[in-house]
Amino acid sequence: MHRFDRSAHTDSGRRKKYKNIKKYTDVNINDSSIRHTDKENTGSEYMIDVAKEHKYQNQSEEYNRALHKWREDPDNRYGYTYVHDTREHTYVDGEGFVDNSPVPAERQSLTRCCSLLGFTMIIMALVDFSKMLVNRHIFGLQDGTRLFYTDLAETGVVSFPAHIVYTAAAFSVLKYLLPILFFRLISGIPAKVAMPVNKDTPRGFYSGGITVMLVILALGRMGNYVIAFLFSRIGIDSTYYDYIEGEDWLSTLVFFLVQIVISPLLMELLFHGYLLQTFRQFGDLFAILVTSLMSSVCIYSPSQVLYLFCASMFVGLFTIRSGSIITALVMRISARFGLYFITYTTARLGDTQGRILDYSCCLLIFVIAMMTFTRQIFYGGMSFNIDGGNSDRRLTRKLRVMFSNIPIAVWGVIAMLLFIFSIRFVQRV
Repeated sequence: MHRFDRSAHTDSGRRKKYKNIKKYTDVNINDSSIRHTDKENTGSEYMIDVAKEHKYQNQSEEYNRALHKWREDPDNRYGYTYVHDTREHTYVDGEGFVDNSPVPAERQSLTRCCSLLGFTMIIMALVDFSKMLVNRHIFGLQDGTRLFYTDLAETGVVSFPAHIVYTAAAFSVLKYLLPILFFRLISGIPAKVAMPVNKDTPRGFYSGGITVMLVILALGRMGNYVIAFLFSRIGIDSTYYDYIEGEDWLSTLVFFLVQIVISPLLMELLFHGYLLQTFRQFGDLFAILVTSLMSSVCIYSPSQVLYLFCASMFVGLFTIRSGSIITALVMRISARFGLYFITYTTARLGDTQGRILDYSCCLLIFVIAMMTFTRQIFYGGMSFNIDGGNSDRRLTRKLRVMFSNIPIAVWGVIAMLLFIFSIRFVQRV
């Protein structure tokens, strides 16, 4: 045991910080590093607790307590936590005193969360792959239940037997239910965090969210036509929709409820519930980007990726601004209902008349929604500002960690294959 004069090895800022602390401290020597800690004056004002200091905007104290408890659970491998006493320093031979940083701890937690995300998305992709195999090799449907743009002029809406409709509905539920159960089981994130409900959310957020989704729906629908036209120039047919109806009213009703209510509910619980709230510990903006990317790619439709990404971005933004998962559910269900109504109405009129009605509906929705949205912005005080903090790493570095993750890369390969399998090649227009 040696005596060590701290004042000789610290700058003026550190001398001021320790001016009321005993100058001589004990030093433990271990190989090439020296760690020394003052045994006196162990007040909490010297402690840095990343999990406790991170506060999440628009969330209740109950939410913050539950998330902090989950992050600091010693058995939790996916919580980002870092506790450090500022009076504790590390001396490395040849380098001198080095600053302790939470960056390595954040990178480790982020890597583990990305791995869990990758395995979760692989499960989802395997469900979709199984659905494709069943459609092709059991039901004899080479294109599955999708209706392509070229089908509008040739066949129009096709009714399917009840057993095919029920099977498609079951796969739509399993696609999101199985990943939710897997992620919940492995991460252990509490329901209070994954499914937050803010009782103080203004009603204007729900109506504002619906209005924004209608605007995105109209723009996205028109954009899909443009992208589909461009793809047709190189011989690629694009998916018009993946809704089906049965030969009897009961199977049609079941599929309608699954596609309009159950499927979007499960989708939001996964992406803007469990995934969004888990990745918020690395920053709200990063969490929104991650969930938007995943939710847009998992549809495997090249012409709809951009629309789905923008829609998911706004759903994530409104979820964080409102502090409630209910906002995401309302926005997603309203968008699904709008798409279902437009699709089923226009598809029955054929190619030309159907597209004219489709354009007219989208234009009408856009005008009404923009008028309502503008009124809410000016008179309702609606804001889209979010706090992008709660992280000690830059956004680009976090994205680099995510894209270099092996399970994420494996899922990317599977998703690319599903994209290819969902494409139908036609004669160039």
